[in-house]
Amino acid sequence: MNETFTIVDGRGVLTTRRRLPHPADAVWRVLTETAELDRWFPAHVEAEPAEGGAITFVFPGEEGPPLTGRVTAFDPPRVFAYTWGDDHLKWTVEPDGAGTLLTLSQTFDDIPGAASFAAGWETCLDAATQVLDGVEVTVDGSASAAAHERFVEEFGLDEGTIEDDADGPRVRFERQLRGGLEEVWAHLDGPGFGDVGAEVPEAFTVAGFPPGPVTAVEAPFFLTYHWLDADGKPAGDVRWEFAPGPGGARLLLTHTGTGERSAAALAAWHDRIAELGAEAAAL
Repeated sequence: MNETFTIVDGRGVLTTRRRLPHPADAVWRVLTETAELDRWFPAHVEAEPAEGGAITFVFPGEEGPPLTGRVTAFDPPRVFAYTWGDDHLKWTVEPDGAGTLLTLSQTFDDIPGAASFAAGWETCLDAATQVLDGVEVTVDGSASAAAHERFVEEFGLDEGTIEDDADGPRVRFERQLRGGLEEVWAHLDGPGFGDVGAEVPEAFTVAGFPPGPVTAVEAPFFLTYHWLDADGKPAGDVRWEFAPGPGGARLLLTHTGTGERSAAALAAWHDRIAELGAEAAAL
């Protein structure tokens, strides 16, 4: 399997290729027939098989209206493309000797979610291959979690930035985690702590930037504290924010007041968040 990730005009483009020892017509059926899709695709799909046709996605266990889209290309047995909410998916089927080269191109806005998308499609295409092989479909959740962390590193999604803020440089990380919102917060919080004014749990800190007390907190969504300079005075703020993301919790971390120590803060938080990513994948 081969995955590449690029950013084009501000949107993420994930390309996944897989060579399959199956004829193109069999691969096409697995991609386009509802009964076959139900065996490996993450949603139940109903599509009008023509360019401009409606397509709907119903996710098991989810309430509310289905996600909808439009078929943008339908050229049997070569190309099937459609919108999925704001995303665009294009499946291309090419004969490759006795088998088939299957290519998926996904275009999307959620750049930090790219590793989750790649890991998810790896799991789905493993299942689709089992369907083609005529064997029982099994899913290895631990393998998907490991793949997520691998893609985070390969795609450079673990890198933070130093931004110019009104008050000086600001270190910023946005990182998708595999663990759920409540699970990740409980892992960081340990046995729990009090409200504003309480001591910050060590898991929310990095060496070299000692924390003052908690200044704002709402579990499991955010925690903020001042970090202290060499004289023990507030020098800036560290803020952890969590929200639901694809496949787990989305972390947004900002660290202000770093000044000439911005590079050191960037490196320290890179290592801490990488450690948290590995821990969250094991939850």
